[in-house]
Amino acid sequence: MIPEHTIHSLKMYVEHGQPVGGFLEAVLCNDLLGAFDRADSDHQACLMELVRHIRKNMPLGCWGSKVKMAEWMSHRGLERLDTDKGARYAVSI
Repeated sequence: MIPEHTIHSLKMYVEHGQPVGGFLEAVLCNDLLGAFDRADSDHQACLMELVRHIRKNMPLGCWGSKVKMAEWMSHRGLERLDTDKGARYAVSI
């Protein structure tokens, strides 16, 4: 099971573009070796579940590379997209 504080960090990242810790940054950037190096035992145990969760629930534009993450954070996540486009997004984080 993914730790609750990890889910909260992902939610804040998606909704507001808030930075995440080194482990989650490595996961979101597709840096497998970096993720394993930074993971504690709880996160090592749930890494596959975490990757599935990201692929299933998070917008494609916010993960996959450092460039995508930097752009997402610079636009304040969905917060800014909602304001700019007048749209609401349903993200089940």
